[in-house]
Amino acid sequence: YVEAKHFLEASLTAQLRIGEIPHLLEAKARSFAGGHCYTLSELTQSREHFELAVRASALAKDDPSAGTAMSGLAMVTYVQHGHDASKKLFEDGIALSLSGKDNRIAAYNLSNLADNAGYANDIDIAERCLAQLEILSAQLAEPLVEARLVKSRGQFLLQQEKYTEAANRFRRNLEIAQQMSDKSQIGIGHFSLAKALTGMGELRDAASEFVAAINMLNQSNARIELCNAIEAFAFWCSKKGDDYSAVQLCAATLLVREKIGFPVGAQARQARYRALAASDTLLADSLRTRAEAVGKSMSLNEVVALALQLAAAPST
Repeated sequence: YVEAKHFLEASLTAQLRIGEIPHLLEAKARSFAGGHCYTLSELTQSREHFELAVRASALAKDDPSAGTAMSGLAMVTYVQHGHDASKKLFEDGIALSLSGKDNRIAAYNLSNLADNAGYANDIDIAERCLAQLEILSAQLAEPLVEARLVKSRGQFLLQQEKYTEAANRFRRNLEIAQQMSDKSQIGIGHFSLAKALTGMGELRDAASEFVAAINMLNQSNARIELCNAIEAFAFWCSKKGDDYSAVQLCAATLLVREKIGFPVGAQARQARYRALAASDTLLADSLRTRAEAVGKSMSLNEVVALALQLAAAPST
């Protein structure tokens, strides 16, 4: 991702020296660069690229590229400002993609909006998006789109605490990601399955999935999803009775989020609430204060190492 972003941004810088490039080419390059910046948690640069991509695609009068750019801008807006602020952008992106017959990008938008609506408890929108996504998945018959569908359907089931059904969807999502050798998506697949297994009380199996997720997301430098995974793992610690570690991990990821400019969104708020709920009554104030102080002093590498150590510890 870092190398790809470097070449894209070098190309866009070069065009300033050689003169104007076609609007459509700029729109595509900006969207790719915005996507890589998003993956690397560089949200300010990501927003700038996507906003310029929206402008360039409008000048090119090209609906498919406009749908792609709008979907990226919607995702950054969701992360920074939440579901209500991003909902219209997602809907516009879906409409533009369908108008331009780019059903693949429309499917990605539908998946993201379904997930975000589910976290916000906007059930009607989530169900409507999933129904549309089912139709597109059947039409396209592509692994990537199927992966999006089963992940979003699994997430919706997870929100309803239907953990066994969610786990089955996440296993299929992980299988597809592994077939495509997509490290970031493999990491997210393991992380999603770990959440379902934790909800089922299968803590040993969940720990193995968390180890795989944290390792893979760390290797691919996907810091956004890495923070999400560690906060979900903090809930695993709480379920295991280790409230001190749950507080420590949540304090550490909060600091990481502040450093990379990635705020606590709906998914993270939910995970952090679950992880910290028990510590309010079971952990002495002095221990909680100490755990928070230790967590805030840790680097991301130290947080990763601690989470992996805790997950690998024998069950008691």
